[in-house]
Amino acid sequence: MTTAEYEDLRRKYKPDGIRVLFVGESRPANGIFFYKRNSRLFERTVRCVNERLNQPWYCSADFLGFVKSKGCYLDDLCCEPVNKMDRGSRRRARKESVPCLVQRLRFYIPAAVICVMRGIEPYVREALAQAEMEDVSFYSLPFPAWGHQAGYCKGLWDAIDDLKRRGILDCDC
Repeated sequence: MTTAEYEDLRRKYKPDGIRVLFVGESRPANGIFFYKRNSRLFERTVRCVNERLNQPWYCSADFLGFVKSKGCYLDDLCCEPVNKMDRGSRRRARKESVPCLVQRLRFYIPAAVICVMRGIEPYVREALAQAEMEDVSFYSLPFPAWGHQAGYCKGLWDAIDDLKRRGILDCDC
């Protein structure tokens, strides 16, 4: 798939009004993509929801529709894959991606941002500051791999519970 095809697929699941914006680092270089329903992030997120709600959404397009219906959307800091880059190049790509994320934040105007990789948190916070959105509810989760799956799930549910209390997220979850 081309970058444009990935972004077309992503936009298919963009809600009219984004309440909660999830921000990942980038789509992986190997063709895996959250919105293709074949990534670790998709799998772990669905499993967390299944555990909490006992719903049969695992590996189902219904889950993406559910997420969209709740005003949630996943975008990435970097528009091109960075996972195969060396450490220095990856840091530069993250830093260079901040202005583009600032523009998208201003367009989306989310009520909350959930950073889905602690390593990108400084860049996402910088983008929020530049977009003058420092008052947006912010949560940072570990990426759900390399032994952080349980921490991701707990952090996700803590964030969702807080967003529900604040009236940002209307959800039976």
